Amino acid sequence: MTKYVLNIIQEETSNTASSKPKSDINQTLTSMNYKLINVPFLIGKKQKLVGSLLSVRKIVAQLKREDTLVIQYPTYMGALFDIKLLNVLHTKHIESVALIHDIDALRFQRPFGKSLHYEIFLLNKVNLIISPNSKMTTFLKKNGLKSKCRELKVFDYLTKVDVSNKNIFYSCNVYFTGNLNKSKFIFRLRNSENVHYQLYGALDQHQNKVAAMYNGSLSSDSLLSAVDNGFGLIWDGDSEQISNLNNSSLGSYLLYNNPYKLSFYLAAGIPVIIWAKAAEAEFVLSNHLGYTINSIDDINNLISTITPNSYQEIIQNVHRIQLKLIHGDYTRNVFDY
Repeated sequence: MTKYVLNIIQEETSNTASSKPKSDINQTLTSMNYKLINVPFLIGKKQKLVGSLLSVRKIVAQLKREDTLVIQYPTYMGALFDIKLLNVLHTKHIESVALIHDIDALRFQRPFGKSLHYEIFLLNKVNLIISPNSKMTTFLKKNGLKSKCRELKVFDYLTKVDVSNKNIFYSCNVYFTGNLNKSKFIFRLRNSENVHYQLYGALDQHQNKVAAMYNGSLSSDSLLSAVDNGFGLIWDGDSEQISNLNNSSLGSYLLYNNPYKLSFYLAAGIPVIIWAKAAEAEFVLSNHLGYTINSIDDINNLISTITPNSYQEIIQNVHRIQLKLIHGDYTRNVFDY
């Protein structure tokens, strides 16, 4: 029996780190003696229609009965590819494992034709699901998921930067990093005596509105070195309030997903501030890694109550988790079965 991980090769065009979680998974699994199966990413309807069956044949030709194939979900290779691959794996008695990065039916109001019913239909073709967290598992099970599940808890964050020896110190800086284009709430942020917002990431328009806060877009390694104080904010959507809990939205998606921002901030060595109802709020509180808020408006009062001494106590907890993240421990643990 040989274990494989499917590596869908796609060009990275910016510093949004959109492919880093998947490449980190690949790197950790290959260190655990998984072998990569490389296939090119299929772009556009025509390429997906023409290339899906050929790609599936190339993948399956490298596998034999009772092998294992890890698929990082979603593949974005199209329904034809996904269904054909999972059907062939089942027919040939090859163990399929899907590690969930996103459920687009929860993430977007118009998820490119993918309904929740379709996504669960697809995931029910998989032998084992690696779910982000217990809240995602519970939600999927309530909506018809039958496949066996294990939980990742948090995404690892591999880096060559020597982050474990960083000198982290208390400040009133609150960092928000990533693709700023989808986080419209940043235009409502205001600096104060207690809070200085620091924004990093892709921002195509209206940079002038956040000029006092915006620091440009850096690579993940450069950003890890730059962030050495303060707090990391985990928020999303259009508003300083996340109230759209009954419909799909970028903000309410925090109810279910593992935001990669959490992994970045902890790898950088700083405490986090996260929405109180987010799925990962439980992970943050149980490990004493930061603070929860109900609204962006709460941040000013929150930081005014934090002392340098209490900050350093949190830093010790962050450092403990940081060492696990940068060595891929959460991925190793969930695949150790």
